[in-house]
Amino acid sequence: MGACGSSVGDKFNQNEIDESHFEMHTTIGKGGFGHVHMVVKKSGDDKEKMYAQKRQIISDVCSKRMEMEVFRELDFLKDLNNVFICNAHYAFHDNTYLYLIMDIALGGDLRFHINKKLKDKKAFKKEEAQWFTACTVLALEYLHSQGVLHRDLKPDNFLLDKNGYVKLTDFGISAFVDKDTMVCTDSSGTNGYMAPEIYKDGHRHNIASECFSLGVCLHEFVCLVRPFKKEYGKDIIAQIKTVSPTRRTHRSIDENSGGPTEYDELGGIKIMQQRNKSLIADESDDARDIIKRLLFLRPSRRLGGGRGESAGMNAIKKHAWFNGFDWKGLAAMTSKPPFIPNIDQRNASGFQDDIGDAFSDGPSDSAASPSDVEKFIDYVLNTDYGERPSESMRRSQTTQMSGRDRQMEVKRQMTGAGHPTPVEVLEEDCYEDEIVDSEDKAGA
Repeated sequence: MGACGSSVGDKFNQNEIDESHFEMHTTIGKGGFGHVHMVVKKSGDDKEKMYAQKRQIISDVCSKRMEMEVFRELDFLKDLNNVFICNAHYAFHDNTYLYLIMDIALGGDLRFHINKKLKDKKAFKKEEAQWFTACTVLALEYLHSQGVLHRDLKPDNFLLDKNGYVKLTDFGISAFVDKDTMVCTDSSGTNGYMAPEIYKDGHRHNIASECFSLGVCLHEFVCLVRPFKKEYGKDIIAQIKTVSPTRRTHRSIDENSGGPTEYDELGGIKIMQQRNKSLIADESDDARDIIKRLLFLRPSRRLGGGRGESAGMNAIKKHAWFNGFDWKGLAAMTSKPPFIPNIDQRNASGFQDDIGDAFSDGPSDSAASPSDVEKFIDYVLNTDYGERPSESMRRSQTTQMSGRDRQMEVKRQMTGAGHPTPVEVLEEDCYEDEIVDSEDKAGA
């Protein structure tokens, strides 16, 4: 492990928090540039509290030109605080790593649990699929109220805490937008989850696009697969890009649910094509209907994509599939989750048994160059002292974050001599998907 930025020994200076303020326990995950560890705070009002420590290798972040994304995630987390997202509490760096201390969610991500269900050939219960979706809806409802589009909804980014509550994470390609329009104009997301309109010229999209991504996730919760065949691989992208309004639903639309008022098209998207019917959590008409509505090609007709009562998460909450669901209890966190992960919160043994060995640390990483380390001088968050800087980065009246002075300076350094304007495309393990972020291209 690299040397800490300050050496505090047994005496802690909370104003200069560093890695020595935390006791590391076990590895609980692996990200694109490093590992996630379970740590325990050694001092302060939160002494002995457990956190997740996201540790990223500075040299890897810089070599892949992801400085803007790293700062963007921290800036979002500084401004956001909600029980249905993974909140940040501390951030610091040394000469080798960036450290982000966040809420811990030892239950694993929903991708892990989907894969486990597939392996065990067992379906989620309807109540479990509803719960996962409802937690996500409340997370999105909060984000949208703050003028934020997440832009990367997928089961990989839904984490379960030890009690079974879902927390949304990964704000690396999120965007602050104008609250009045909620419109974003660049292409960002993970292929296979991005709405069709995001692929079009101009990339104009809004909350309706998040509803489409939510629909894909809901399909996975219900059927354990997406509405696109896994074996399509890269062809998933082409399927969504070229999908045309040739198919129409042949059933009436209930106007009271806040959805479209006439027939609409699904194009080439087929739902509930899971061959093993025993793996489907709910084959009811209501389940099919909410998925179809979320996947409508035309954004304005998509469930949650309309106006007034048909807009946003409120329309989804009112759908018949959620009849009888206790939204108030969920918001107050008094409802009993139907799915409790089998995790020992102290040593995460349930999680480690399955994936811990694969994520064990290798040889020590090398220190980054002084010039690379200097880029992260402002990578700091300390909630022990002072209020959470909710005004640290206020939304401009644009749909982009690239106007931020520091991010523009990083971009200037990245796009200097020998460096083309970056368009980041990161390979994902699942379904051969790609994370796409062309914000830099759109703003160039």
